[in-house]
Amino acid sequence: MVTQEEIIRQFRKIAQNNQYIRLLNIYKGLPINNEATIVKIESTYIEVETDRYQTVCLFLDRETFIQSHHLDQTIKARIYKVDPQHTRAILYGFESIPSGIGDRTQVRVEPDEPILGIVQVKDAMSTIQGNLADISQNGVGFFIDRNSFSPRHLRIGSEITISFKLPEGNFSEKKNSATLDSGSDPMARFSREQIRVSQVVQNRDDNRPKTTSGLKIAPFNLQIRGQIVNVRPSLSSNLYRIGVRLFNDEQSKIILSNFISLRQSEIIRELKTRYDAITKFNQQDQPSP
Repeated sequence: MVTQEEIIRQFRKIAQNNQYIRLLNIYKGLPINNEATIVKIESTYIEVETDRYQTVCLFLDRETFIQSHHLDQTIKARIYKVDPQHTRAILYGFESIPSGIGDRTQVRVEPDEPILGIVQVKDAMSTIQGNLADISQNGVGFFIDRNSFSPRHLRIGSEITISFKLPEGNFSEKKNSATLDSGSDPMARFSREQIRVSQVVQNRDDNRPKTTSGLKIAPFNLQIRGQIVNVRPSLSSNLYRIGVRLFNDEQSKIILSNFISLRQSEIIRELKTRYDAITKFNQQDQPSP
């Protein structure tokens, strides 16, 4: 276990060498990971300057994960104060944690609205309903009520078929919403250049003519085979979270990729809106001179 004194010593060395750290938070399934400069160090806390969207996550989560090639381990920190207008925050309560945080190989997003999933376990007669927790191109997580949980059927290694309907999306609206700002903002570049729909997939049964107002991504009924890879009870609710690795065909991969890209755009736009709201609130909360 690395002591507080040792962690602070490592931070001092990083600051003296004009090096940066990275802060990691997860916002609605999307990793928000930006550089941060250490601007002040005391015996029990540090003050950092970082990206504006990172400060939104710090404000909401009240914790973050610190990573650096110059740190022996990932460090978890609590948030004492956030100044979003100046993109600064004070971090304290440091503790080292096992590696693996932020090692996702695939982007995972949480749906904006509940998506109902129907689970059919192989060789079982009945089905189980649950809400999707998050979606990646090769996997989904879903929540089921404890009363519906069957440890005999829903165990690691069980083969299942999951059916769900992705909501309709508007390509032109989502594409425009991704372009938040111009200039040197790295999150804006990310949303503008990387978060885009690679293909617009039309429902084969949808013969409506295309309009000039924007292409529609129609809702899709998906039925995909998969295998349960983890089962975790929720400590804060009467639910189980089931993680599933999907055995996708090419069409399903395209559909999921499109949905994830659109959802990424929405999340980045929401971060900007939240940043503006938090900054405005803090300005109003300041005492008059």
